[in-house]
Amino acid sequence: QPQQPQQPSGAAAVLANMAAPSPEIVLSQLSELRSRAMRHHGGKAGGASVLVPLLTDVSEEITPGTVSVLLTQRTSHLSTHGGEVSLPGGKQDPEDSDPVATALREAHEEIGLPPLESQVVGVLAPVKSKHGLDVTPVISLIASNTQPYPSADEVEAAFSMPLERFLQSEGHSYRDIYSPIHGRVRMHSFEFSPGPADICVHASGAPAPLPGPFTVWGLTAFVCISVACVALKATPEFDLFALPTSKL
Repeated sequence: QPQQPQQPSGAAAVLANMAAPSPEIVLSQLSELRSRAMRHHGGKAGGASVLVPLLTDVSEEITPGTVSVLLTQRTSHLSTHGGEVSLPGGKQDPEDSDPVATALREAHEEIGLPPLESQVVGVLAPVKSKHGLDVTPVISLIASNTQPYPSADEVEAAFSMPLERFLQSEGHSYRDIYSPIHGRVRMHSFEFSPGPADICVHASGAPAPLPGPFTVWGLTAFVCISVACVALKATPEFDLFALPTSKL
């Protein structure tokens, strides 16, 4: 008889099955998020991608405390999003075959992460940025002992943040706004100071000590909340959406 293909296990199995209806309430929350903010672009030129690098042991089940996301703080001199916290990523180049290739290339350029060290396990529907750009989040697993090497031209620092923090009220705030692209939305923000157990690396020549706390907000926070909901099979401690009667 033909040999059955080996099924992924542990963390890889959880994220490889991101569309599984478990639990139902998580999917309903994500469905509403996507209906408000995501548009498919099919990988055509002109889009952008971000890599969501999850630091974990791929042989273990993903639970709170076992997985972190690797984030960057962009250098302040950049013309767009200077000084902001972001996921590694950027616009698609002509030589990029698809959004995954773009995300892996950008992560290599920004934090020195070799593409072969990223186990891509899922791609979320593209998010429409505040500038109207389609941004495709690419989810990957990387070894928990991965050492980033930030490029001083683009990245001031790289740090890890426990994924469950994107579901917790601690350090969380929000404001309700009206966006011409998304309509009435709740803009989430998280304040985070890396601890001894977290990765916190400066770009070469950057001043020390590292500035903090870091503020994760906007599209980056939205993507991390979405991934946390699915990977941890949980819902946030806070309300995701703006109430119809809330002040803008």
